[in-house]
Amino acid sequence: MLRVEIQTFGLTPKQFVLKTISFINAITIEMNGLGENTVKAMKKVIKQERKRGPSRSGNRLANSIKGYSANLTLASMYGVGKVSHMNAVAPYWKVVNYGGIVPPMTYGSFGTGSPPDSALTGKGSEPWNEVTGGTAIYHFRMKPTTEIRPMHFIQITNSNIASRWMPFWRLKLLAIWMTLPTPPPVP
Repeated sequence: MLRVEIQTFGLTPKQFVLKTISFINAITIEMNGLGENTVKAMKKVIKQERKRGPSRSGNRLANSIKGYSANLTLASMYGVGKVSHMNAVAPYWKVVNYGGIVPPMTYGSFGTGSPPDSALTGKGSEPWNEVTGGTAIYHFRMKPTTEIRPMHFIQITNSNIASRWMPFWRLKLLAIWMTLPTPPPVP
């Protein structure tokens, strides 16, 4: 969260409220732009840090990162990555970010019905096709035992945004405040 201290001198409380409302309106567009840049940065981190090549999912995890704006009482807010959407589109996002073992044992096959091939383990060259309904022919039991190393895409993006953008935004917000005209005195 960005905190900026603004001191005012010579304004009545009503003038301060009017100037604050103008300030909030002026920075809403700027903050939405920062949110959109954060979405792009997070997608870039996910694509760069990916251990396997692009899978059949077509970068579902990166594509599940969306920006959302919400209007609050006094201001607008821009959020990145709605959990409900990410759970629906890329339910494994927590495991990729924080590390761990992917879902429990399942039945299915690789590619066109091949059994697991230990030579291809971790290569991501054959997609796993999960099948419900037990052990029919060409359906093999898969029980993940190797933990996925955490990517920390949320933490990396937050760190990059904080280190690169916070000083800039402090100065930018102060500049916006200083360039707003002082409202005339209100009786």
